[in-house]
Amino acid sequence: MMDILIKNGTIIDGSGEKRYEGNIGIKDGKIEIIGCCCEKEAKKIIDAEGLIVTPGFIDFHSHSDVTLLYETRATNMLKQGITTELTGHCGMTLAPKVDEIFSMIKPFFDEEKYEQLGKISETVSGFLSYIEKSKLGTNVGFFVGHGAVRGKVLGFENRKSTEEELEKMKDIVREAMEAGAFGMSTGLIYPPGVYADEDELV
Repeated sequence: MMDILIKNGTIIDGSGEKRYEGNIGIKDGKIEIIGCCCEKEAKKIIDAEGLIVTPGFIDFHSHSDVTLLYETRATNMLKQGITTELTGHCGMTLAPKVDEIFSMIKPFFDEEKYEQLGKISETVSGFLSYIEKSKLGTNVGFFVGHGAVRGKVLGFENRKSTEEELEKMKDIVREAMEAGAFGMSTGLIYPPGVYADEDELV
């Protein structure tokens, strides 16, 4: 017996094959069977007639790194069918903490919570560790923002980075990657990232 049976749905399975009518049986949180001849019994039955059933969608360009701090269930994403998000885009991430960037979230939190989040966000590893313990509604991967990295080392100065500053930025990115970041994002129309030259980005 399945825990959940989704029956009579139009299945688009993500393989590139044509859509087809069928049932999906779920047991212990995993899809066990897909097709037209699934078991008829289940603890819970969902009639999906007239509806499309698909794997969860991936939002490759999400900015939920802010909203996930106060709405960890991610219902806004789940209601759209999004189950995986890649976030931390446009070079503007909350970690490593740069006051000019971080202060944008101040209206969403009381003073005590804002100060707590500020301490957590000093480093990417601290931020990711906090998020990981938050029991998120979606799967989330993070990029570290070049703008935040540059801001941490140079502030918002419009100039070329020195070799010493570049090494400090590389150390921050290295730490972020070792902590679990998927990569580094850029947003080259936004300060301070806009002040970087090609050599710095490389």
